Amino acid sequence: MFGFEIAVSKLLKLKEYIELLEKIKPASFEEYMADIKTKYTVERIVQLIVDIALDINNIVLAYLRKPPAPDYFNSFIDLGLYGVLDNVFTVSIAPSTGLRNRLVHE
Repeated sequence: MFGFEIAVSKLLKLKEYIELLEKIKPASFEEYMADIKTKYTVERIVQLIVDIALDINNIVLAYLRKPPAPDYFNSFIDLGLYGVLDNVFTVSIAPSTGLRNRLVHE
């Protein structure tokens, strides 16, 4: 069962991060910007969510015996091309990799 246990573990962690994000979600953008602690916490959780999604993408691509994507963005696009995810969804979620890079590298 190539990577399934790891993928399930990552999916559970992803769920945990999303639930945490929902708990600390600021009421408004202004509140988010005004509270530096909340801002950095939200940004870190978003980064972790995208990182886990990228890990899962790579596990699925390896399972399908497909070559690794050339970059993070295309790891989502490739899952659409291979019929794993809906193409409309992949095009909408792939830009999250750019947000992740901006958060990591400021």
